[in-house]
Amino acid sequence: MFIRKLFYTSIFKTIRFNFKYFGLKGLMKPKVLLSRNVFLRGLKGTLKIQNDNSRVYIGYGNTGVKYKKDKTIWENYGEIIFDGGANIGCGSKIVNKGNLLFGSNFNINTSSTIICYKSISFGKDCLLSWDVLIMDTDFHKILVDGKQVNYDKNIVIGNHCWIGCNSSIKKGVIIPDNCVIASDSVVTKELPKSNCVYINNEIAKEQIEWTH
Repeated sequence: MFIRKLFYTSIFKTIRFNFKYFGLKGLMKPKVLLSRNVFLRGLKGTLKIQNDNSRVYIGYGNTGVKYKKDKTIWENYGEIIFDGGANIGCGSKIVNKGNLLFGSNFNINTSSTIICYKSISFGKDCLLSWDVLIMDTDFHKILVDGKQVNYDKNIVIGNHCWIGCNSSIKKGVIIPDNCVIASDSVVTKELPKSNCVYINNEIAKEQIEWTH
């Protein structure tokens, strides 16, 4: 698997990325590998990888409905922390102006988007399917009597959560540990219980376990 990833790796982008965030140490032992289809739109902010033995892959893989030709976008103006190894699949977009935390063994299948203006955190062993949208901002202000009423709000996703394809996770959402969000769901608030399947904000099944 590692050898196959090397075939699709952009040496120039990988060198540029690792030198920017890790200096000379990043050139000697790259912590992040980038595929040829990654577009570095904002190579700023800070990046930390807590485990020295972990590696992060950006822009690799495909599914039966998404392909390697889809562009992956990295745009960082804030702080991003990886607690361990991770895979950001092809066609996915990371846009960060706040604090973005990925737990260990984080995986995006393909073509999902994370937009962080305040704070988004994932626990360990989380899986995002394709075309998932997670964002903690509305971008534009809504005013009532001249006062803004739609401020950015933190998103917290627990350990071992699976978010199904075409789902949308909105600002202020908290997802407990070991939950599954069914495909095409729109989650808009704190969910009440762990070990559940949710459709939108409602519990569909309880006392579940899931595996990759």
